[in-house]
Amino acid sequence: MEWLAVFSNTANVQHIDVQEEVVRVVTTGGTELYSLEGELVEQHWEDPPHRVEAPFEGGILRGEVDGTLTFEAGGQEVSWQLGCPITDIDSSGRIACLFTAYQFTWRPEEVVVPASAAADTAWGLTNGAILTDEGIVGRVPGRVTALAQVGEHWWVGTAEGLYRVGDSVERLTSDNQICGNFVTGTAVFEETLVVATFDRGACSWDGQRWATIPLPTQLVNDVVVYEDALWFATSDGLIRSDGERFYVKDDGVFTDVAVGDRFWATSLVGPVSHDGERWRRHRYNVFGTSYQTVSSCGEMALAGSEDAGLTIYNGRRWQQHDALGTLPDEWVMAVECVDEVAYAGLYDDGLWVLDRTWQQIPLEDDWVLSLAHDGEQMWVGTMGGLFALDHDGVLWTPDPRVHHVTAEGGVIYAGTEGGLVLYAATRP
Repeated sequence: MEWLAVFSNTANVQHIDVQEEVVRVVTTGGTELYSLEGELVEQHWEDPPHRVEAPFEGGILRGEVDGTLTFEAGGQEVSWQLGCPITDIDSSGRIACLFTAYQFTWRPEEVVVPASAAADTAWGLTNGAILTDEGIVGRVPGRVTALAQVGEHWWVGTAEGLYRVGDSVERLTSDNQICGNFVTGTAVFEETLVVATFDRGACSWDGQRWATIPLPTQLVNDVVVYEDALWFATSDGLIRSDGERFYVKDDGVFTDVAVGDRFWATSLVGPVSHDGERWRRHRYNVFGTSYQTVSSCGEMALAGSEDAGLTIYNGRRWQQHDALGTLPDEWVMAVECVDEVAYAGLYDDGLWVLDRTWQQIPLEDDWVLSLAHDGEQMWVGTMGGLFALDHDGVLWTPDPRVHHVTAEGGVIYAGTEGGLVLYAATRP
């Protein structure tokens, strides 16, 4: 099964190196290949995440975020604790440790430099400067995360983009990208794709350009279309937007939104609903707190909690399903309502369907994060990838952690921690 499109943000640069007349740039949104002149040649997402390591004198120097430095050679290894997060290592033995630096000469010796990246003859500093033995030779906006010399230019990576520094500073990273890689929600509104992210707000794609949607917070948990407007579940409340105005319906942290016969939203204190005329709070009709997920079909609604299992609303009353005899765990990560049949994805306990009694549906990964039904088959996002129940094996995603799945207009939208991938909602 082939994917239709992939959207990822490549602004957060992790590593830069030169390979056979191209510059390889590893980012949190995939790997980019540039010509030596700075033209983007290719982008792909299959590479494993970059590890902080470099060859040194016949061995390997490896750094960890907890400050552990390891030198491995000849089947033996020696470790040191530097007490600071190691962000970069170069084959010359330079070790960037965010707020300080080390030079490895068979043991780490501290260099009083606030380095966050390292190259053979230079340090990349936390204030964006490039420091050589001759002094500062250039500066970019933001903390340097990766550094390499290519000809007469310095290629500098930051958390906000890639730069080529010579007589001038040239930004190479495109600004026409999805706003963030941790995708938590999608919706199609007025022929425009709207994307919610966990840490970069929301944005829209009209088929040619990405545009930022101004919201009062960067933490957006989901988005849905209801009554000719966009509704965002955010850390700062339930927010309505008609494209021109924003209206905060309720404050507090909202975690999910869904539409059936009425509008539903979940917050940390319980579900709320709107029937077209009035709002109603259901927090006193359900058990527990930390409601994380909601789904609706017709009059039926499902609300999943971290500490009280699944609560089902049949249009008149709520019924609780938890670990006291109906479900194996009380931590419900995802729910889906299909023709008034309830599906629940649990934390490390798999996918379950309520067919008179709860029955488990076998999965290759039991840590379920998201669910969506396209009218024919169920799509399941897990910590280990995306699955279609009628398709054998895991489907490719830019990151295995699939936090969001939705089916709309014959397309499956799968949001991961590495970007958004689109599949055709057809049987394989």
